[in-house]
Amino acid sequence: MFQRLRSLIKKEAHGIPLPVNDPRPADLRQKANQAIAEEKWEQAADLYSQALELTDDKAPLYIGLGFAHLQSGGFPAAEQALRRGLALNPQSTDGWHLLGLVQTALQHPEQAVESWQQALRLSPDFMPAFLEYVPRALDLGQRQDALAITENAVRRNPARFEYQLYHANLLTICQRSDLAIAHYLQAHQLQPDSHAAAMGLGMAYRHVGQLDESLAWTQKAMALAPNDPQIFSNYLFLLQSSATTSAEEKWQAHQRYAELFEKPHRANWPAHANDRDPDRRLRIGYVSGDFRDHALRFFIEPVLAHHDHEHFEIYCFFTSEARDEHTARLRGYADHWLDCARWSDDALYQYILDQQIDILIDLSGHTAHNRLPVFARKPAPVQMSWLGYMATTGLTAIDWRITDAQLDPPGMTERYHSEKLLRLPLGAAVFTVGADIPAINALPSLSPGAPFTYGCLHNPSKISDAALQLWARILQAQPDARLLFGNSTTPFEQKIRQLMGKHGVQPDQLRFIQRLPLREYYLLHHDIDVMLDTFPYNGGTTSLHAAAMGVPTITLRSHESIARVGEAVMQAYGLEEFCSDSTDHYVQSAILWSKRKEQLASIRQDLSQRFRASTVQSAMHYTANLESIWREIGQGK
Repeated sequence: MFQRLRSLIKKEAHGIPLPVNDPRPADLRQKANQAIAEEKWEQAADLYSQALELTDDKAPLYIGLGFAHLQSGGFPAAEQALRRGLALNPQSTDGWHLLGLVQTALQHPEQAVESWQQALRLSPDFMPAFLEYVPRALDLGQRQDALAITENAVRRNPARFEYQLYHANLLTICQRSDLAIAHYLQAHQLQPDSHAAAMGLGMAYRHVGQLDESLAWTQKAMALAPNDPQIFSNYLFLLQSSATTSAEEKWQAHQRYAELFEKPHRANWPAHANDRDPDRRLRIGYVSGDFRDHALRFFIEPVLAHHDHEHFEIYCFFTSEARDEHTARLRGYADHWLDCARWSDDALYQYILDQQIDILIDLSGHTAHNRLPVFARKPAPVQMSWLGYMATTGLTAIDWRITDAQLDPPGMTERYHSEKLLRLPLGAAVFTVGADIPAINALPSLSPGAPFTYGCLHNPSKISDAALQLWARILQAQPDARLLFGNSTTPFEQKIRQLMGKHGVQPDQLRFIQRLPLREYYLLHHDIDVMLDTFPYNGGTTSLHAAAMGVPTITLRSHESIARVGEAVMQAYGLEEFCSDSTDHYVQSAILWSKRKEQLASIRQDLSQRFRASTVQSAMHYTANLESIWREIGQGK
């Protein structure tokens, strides 16, 4: 989101003031400035060097020389010149800003952030340094420092669009979308034609569980930037949570995406020159921005950890600039790793093509940091989509979507896919929770005087009004029962209390817990007897985490893949009785299980034991099966 804005004001960000006023080698300096204007970087550097021999006012000339070397790619020389200039004039805001750019090019991000901080201390409203500092500080995990900078900027100059937008972006990233909305709205008022502000509002309203508002603002962003594939992807992702949009309408929307972003490339799809030796080592490429603290890691790590590297060469293309300790661990499973967040679609396409990747796998679908426009160019002879998005991509360039027979029963969902469906067994059972998962407890409602407690720990964006109405019916029928919401925000709590209050739910029947670290999140299950699944967008990671803690999920299945995830999880552990085909049965099932506490207590122990015992063995079998199919498909191409 920051890179997008930086490009909008590129002219300002590169408008580096250059020395023009020294009357002594004036001719050389003017010629150097003219060379800069004409982007003749080496000529400019030579002229600045000559001028340095003829004047005592060297600081601005060193800054100009550093800029010329920076632009020509001579980064060590640029750093040397800039440090000399700053030693003579440490008050040069331009010098500190340029030094940060050079340090970034030299892959010294921590030093770059310090340089931009110094520039902002000297000139708090120096926009080029502000635009560089905030996203880089974020990449380094310095969220609070960056937030302090943007908060002060908004307070100092609330009428500056960039300050409002960046502050809102940071608040969203820090899981404070409830606070971000006001700043996005202010940014929108300052620049009504800004698609970045409209897109930000779409994301923020999704995070606080206001789907209608989220869709409306995302559609506005699409109208402002109709050729932006990421905004269109955001819209398609939101549609998955809509209970009022049919499967056919969702499919048509995905086809419109392909019409805009794939069709222009189809005539130029390459004839791949990959080696056709059936016994050679196949090159497999995974493309994702979620090799980090993200739900995807729980699914992909067991597979990455069990690949046969003798016969498969694993490439990971990481499309996000955010990284953490999980990134470092996942990187260790790959034979080749490429940080490509800032690569253009054309550059990434050409690199993958040149590497002769045999099978390229999208792990994002239409979620954040996806590179579907690269897949639309067909850089690999076989392309697949998997895990990140339980629906079609809409792209005919993607040959297969990896799924299973529970998510996509034969004959049910093919008509809503541009890809062929590759059904593998054991899909829902391939999941890791880590060694720090706490032990389970006894069924909480068996404690004397304890109420029966349902749980919903899903992302608020998945919680539809239709689901809330069913949950209200469940609570109305059981005045002593409770419903615990996790990942809550203040606006979300207000919305839920108001809506469920209209259906007769009492305030003390609802409990709200804000987002927690992973271990504390696991411990929330100690207060929950049974989970209630969302629909039409079922929980996946949430239901598997619950299973690991011994808590089954009551789920409502439908005819879309996204609405069959809960069923797939429950069936994987032999718990078909928690799956419902109708809303009435869903409500009846939830009420019935509250009266079967002894059975639930037994399931709690058995489910957790089965989950924890099966994960490694399931991952080994699944990965071997996947590789066998890759070999078969690769030979066919």
